[in-house]
Amino acid sequence: MTLKRVLSRRGSAALLFVFFFPIFLCALSMAWDLGRLYAAKVACRHALNLAVRAAAAEIDPDALADPSGPRLVVVPGRAKASFDAILRANYVPLRGHLVDGDYREVFFYVMNYPDDAKRVGSLSTPFSYSTGDRTVTVAQPGVAAEIAVPVELGPFGKLAAGQNVVEMKVHTAAAPELRR
Repeated sequence: MTLKRVLSRRGSAALLFVFFFPIFLCALSMAWDLGRLYAAKVACRHALNLAVRAAAAEIDPDALADPSGPRLVVVPGRAKASFDAILRANYVPLRGHLVDGDYREVFFYVMNYPDDAKRVGSLSTPFSYSTGDRTVTVAQPGVAAEIAVPVELGPFGKLAAGQNVVEMKVHTAAAPELRR
C-alpha cells in the first residue's frame, strides 16, 4: 500500500467518526432518559399499588358480619387515611433518585354498591372515569387513584423537551379481597 492510500482511508474514518459520534451520544442520552422515565414509573406504580390496596382493605366490619348477607363496603374516610399513610411511607422523593419532588394527587375514588354508597357517602357502582386516553369502568366496590410525579430529564431530554422536569402520571385501581 502506498502512503497516499493509507492517508485517504484514515481521513474517511475520521470523517465518519466526527459524523456518527454526536448521533451515538444523542441515542445514548435518549436511552438513558427513557430508562429513567420507565424506572420512575415502575417505582411510583409500586408505591401507588400498595397504597390503593391498603385503602381497598378498609372495609366495614359491621357490613361484613351482617346476618342477612355479608357485604364488602369500603369506608371512604378510613380508606383515604390509609391511602395517604401508605403512599407517604413508600414514596421516596429524594433529589438525584428516580423522582425529584413530591407527588400530586390527581384523583382518589372510593366506590361501593348503590345502597351502601348512599349510607357511607361514596361513589356508586358501576362508576366510569377517564385516565389519559382511556375510560375505566368499575363494577364492584373498590378504590381507584392517580398521582402525578416530577421526573428530571437528562441532557438530551432537556434539549429535546425544552424543560428540566416532566410530570408523569401513574394510575391504579383495586378491590377488597375476601377469602373464605
